[in-house]
Amino acid sequence: MAQFKIAARAERDLVSILGLSEERWGTEGRERYATLVSAALQKIARDPLGPSSRERELVGPQMRSLHLRHAGSRRHVRDPVHIVFYRVTKTSIEIVRVVHERMNPHAHVGQKSRAR
Repeated sequence: MAQFKIAARAERDLVSILGLSEERWGTEGRERYATLVSAALQKIARDPLGPSSRERELVGPQMRSLHLRHAGSRRHVRDPVHIVFYRVTKTSIEIVRVVHERMNPHAHVGQKSRAR
């Protein structure tokens, strides 16, 4: 399994997403969504070029995405609405952003989002 690092912007995305999940669906809802996000990150680490992911070169160089609905562990989350954008490098996987499916990825994912 490949190692991954999470960019600061992606960390902020996750804090915001999970905070909103808790506001809307309580602690259990937050935990369910966090489990789904974790499953997505593990899936990306196991097979970053897998068939559930999409090449997103138009968004950025070496960029790929995985919608949370393809994470595999959706048993307790009916309609996940977020997409993980990541970049595969020679040594690791950079989780660049986690954005709502309705957001324009060209406006929210780019060079400024690189992990430090």
